[in-house]
Amino acid sequence: MPLSPQLQVGYVARAHSLTGEVGIKLFDPGSEALDQVERVLLRPKDGGELIELRIDTVRDTPKELLVAFEGVENRTAAE
Repeated sequence: MPLSPQLQVGYVARAHSLTGEVGIKLFDPGSEALDQVERVLLRPKDGGELIELRIDTVRDTPKELLVAFEGVENRTAAE
């Protein structure tokens, strides 16, 4: 099954907490794209295959969005 069109909205800047949240820097800080979707595709730093993750929560902060993904339960998994 081919993937539908994709829109790159930002990148994972860092693991944020012990509970597995990550800080995401958006290319457009005013974008609400992550508020509108249930799942995202992430490409690992090593350029490997895309990974599909379901968004659990999104929190806005002055510097970045803090996002928790289903199944990512700790900092090690987030990294």
